Amino acid sequence: MKKKLPNYTLLIAEDVRAEINERFSVMGITHQPISLDLIPGQDHAIHTLSAYGEFEGLSDSESVEIKVIAPNGELLTEGVVPIPKDQKTKLLVVAGKFVNVKFKNTGMHNLSMTIDGYEFSKSFEIIIN
Repeated sequence: MKKKLPNYTLLIAEDVRAEINERFSVMGITHQPISLDLIPGQDHAIHTLSAYGEFEGLSDSESVEIKVIAPNGELLTEGVVPIPKDQKTKLLVVAGKFVNVKFKNTGMHNLSMTIDGYEFSKSFEIIIN
C-alpha cells in the first residue's frame, strides 16, 4: 500500500443519504462505542453501518474498495463503489452503506477505504451485550 494522503475526512455513521444539489445528509455520526444486543438464539448482533469520506486529489480514481474488519482480522463485509466521471472538483466524495452487518465480537473494528493503492481507515468500537 502507498502512504496515506495528508488531507482526508472519514466518518462512520448510522445513515448517509444523497440529496439534491450534490449534497449528502449524514445522520448518527459514531464517536462513542456502539452497543448492540445479540439476536436471541444467535451468535451475533446486526447493525447498519454507513461511511462518508472526502479525499483531496483522488477525483480521477475509478473505484473505491470499502471493508469492515473485526478485531480478530475477520472480514465482515466489503464492497466496491464506482466513481462517477463527472466530478466537478479535485475532491473525491464517497458514501456507502452496509445493511445488517453481523458483529460477533466486542472490540475495536476497522472500516477502510482503498483508493488507487492508498488506504484510509477509521477504527470504531463495538460492544456486544
